[in-house]
Amino acid sequence: MREFLDYLEKKNDLLRIKEEMDTEWEINGITKICLQQMGLCLFFEKIESADYLLVANLVTTDNRLLLSLGIEKWSEFNDEWMKRTAKWELIPRMHPLCPQARPGRNPRLHIDLPRKSKDLRRSEQ
Repeated sequence: MREFLDYLEKKNDLLRIKEEMDTEWEINGITKICLQQMGLCLFFEKIESADYLLVANLVTTDNRLLLSLGIEKWSEFNDEWMKRTAKWELIPRMHPLCPQARPGRNPRLHIDLPRKSKDLRRSEQ
């Protein structure tokens, strides 16, 4: 992460905020404004009542998302995603309307996870 932040700083795509900021109002407000404007990545160095640093808006632009994955074009995204996720053994069930989630397609996609909450699709009578 540090290397990526250094890279963003060299490209003038990172704003370091050195003043102490309040988490309840200041950080949220500044982050929201920058997010709405698809702006800079923000690095808050001093947070009131906290002993940690905070990075916000890290991948809010297409360019930064691609750079975070080490690729330059959207045409490379699918190959990179498949390479990174090829070793995942458990893939949660997708939405029933999604073609990959229908029975008979790919058994790896059909993992029945236990339901912990009430099924809201059934009406009580």
